[in-house]
Amino acid sequence: MFYGTTGMLFLPSILSACKKTTLQNENNFTGEVIIIGAGISGLYAAKILNEFGIKSTILEASDRVGGRIKTLSGFADFDIELGADEIIGENSMWHDMVIAGGASFVSQAGSPLYYFNGSIKNEIEASQNTFFNTMNNIIASIGDYAGSDVTAEVFANLSGVSDNVFHIFNAKVANTVGSCDERMGMFGLRTVEERRTSGTTKKFIKNKGLKSILDQQFSKEIGNVILNSRIQSIDYSGAKVTVTDEVGNVYSADKVIITVPIGVLQNNDITFTPELPVSHSYAIQQIGFDQGMKIIVQFDERVWPTNTGVIYGSGLIPEFRTTAALERSTEDRWLTAIVNGANAETLSAQGDGLIDVVLGEIDQVLGEVSMHYVDHVIQNWGSDPLFRGVMSYSKPGTGNSRTTLTQPINNKIYFAGEAVHDGGHHGTVHGAMESALRSVINMIS
Repeated sequence: MFYGTTGMLFLPSILSACKKTTLQNENNFTGEVIIIGAGISGLYAAKILNEFGIKSTILEASDRVGGRIKTLSGFADFDIELGADEIIGENSMWHDMVIAGGASFVSQAGSPLYYFNGSIKNEIEASQNTFFNTMNNIIASIGDYAGSDVTAEVFANLSGVSDNVFHIFNAKVANTVGSCDERMGMFGLRTVEERRTSGTTKKFIKNKGLKSILDQQFSKEIGNVILNSRIQSIDYSGAKVTVTDEVGNVYSADKVIITVPIGVLQNNDITFTPELPVSHSYAIQQIGFDQGMKIIVQFDERVWPTNTGVIYGSGLIPEFRTTAALERSTEDRWLTAIVNGANAETLSAQGDGLIDVVLGEIDQVLGEVSMHYVDHVIQNWGSDPLFRGVMSYSKPGTGNSRTTLTQPINNKIYFAGEAVHDGGHHGTVHGAMESALRSVINMIS
């Protein structure tokens, strides 16, 4: 395995020692590449191509780089991540890149609180409940699941998860990976357990925002990004691939790497000439991709018990995360609501009344504390037409769809991004990077 240091490429374990040392010599490609999307996978693909002397152009639909890495500065006394935040596992090039960027880590600290049976309970109190302990044992058994590809909801019902704690099951199993238990597939959950090689530790950066890591590690690539270039069509019928954006700008290259969120492809926001092969178009639709949002709520003082980490609610919002748990705030008065899947759709439909729903659920869990509310910020990934969702997951029937999308089309069209990773790292930053690397290897080998 190869893990980079400053000034080196960050290569994951999919490369053997021989492959690493001979990869550049095997490059017989001398053409030009267009990369669609300036998220982490697009930036990393450009970085690798630059190392091999291959010219690339990155076209980004929005007015910023980073994709689902989005850092909010100035709202709190620390940088808040509105998108990706956890560094999952130590055995990944993203982990190494963050270290190379001068970041220090902090693990999720604080004690969890659980709301069920009409009251809030700490870990000790919750563990005295038989239904709670049964639920945790069922969650721990997911890696050994041997049944059919049913939803996590069906699995939970068949396994005996009580209605009293079903919302906690949903929060821990499905909401945390971008969906809800009535949509998440059991094969997908088991596959992550079987194939994941990055590790399971979860860390957060303590001293800086993730966007600053991108700015530092991809400064050359970011300088070459063409912003506000939302692609509408890709024509790969000729010798060259022609890409056209929504205002009529036309770009041409020998090959194209598409790194847009899978939801954009599912919505047919980009048309292809000729149409994509049935295998690829079917695979795109089979991958789960739901709405998701973070709501950052500011109070004038801390309104939760000291040393509280995650709070599991029982309403539309499965999880609240405190700032004290990240050891990044000196004041500890910001709370992050994290909601994905069907609950995110329901909450999003509230419009201007969304924050009232959020505060009502906080009051239910913590008591009448909304009188201390000051302000809020909402990041709704599902309502943004440039994303249309938060992260991919495997629903029943996803099967080998991710593997299908790793295959190039006519040696001209390549897909990358977290949704294309078929080794258990989908939904992660390092999975997006690894998929970009694989696309480049396929392109130049």
